[in-house]
Amino acid sequence: MRVPQIAVSECTACGLDFREGLHAAQHALLAILPLYLLCNPKDVGADCDSPFGTRYRVERLLLYDKQHAGGVGLCAQVAPMFRLLLERALELLSRCTCTHGCPSCVFHAECPSYNINLNKAAAMIVLRHVLSG
Repeated sequence: MRVPQIAVSECTACGLDFREGLHAAQHALLAILPLYLLCNPKDVGADCDSPFGTRYRVERLLLYDKQHAGGVGLCAQVAPMFRLLLERALELLSRCTCTHGCPSCVFHAECPSYNINLNKAAAMIVLRHVLSG
């Protein structure tokens, strides 16, 4: 799902790094997913930015099957409930008592970027604008 440009603008206006928020929002979705879909956290991946990457990345939230070539259909099951997952991910971030992000809300054990460049406040902006868009 594409993230509206207004989310980038609001993050910038608040002095927050949009890419860190996008990364954290992806992780929040991954954190909430096993509550709605019977899967192992290793079965589904997200399109997370690497702080070391140099290629252009589209401003989007993207989940994909990652254990088998062609997938096993987990993300096809996610599609009809994606809005609910977005709402629950935002709720998770809003209710978590941490300040900057923690293992309960935005850290993800399988993150190829080692959970660096995450921003909980920016993630909440991203999710809010995706839901309102």
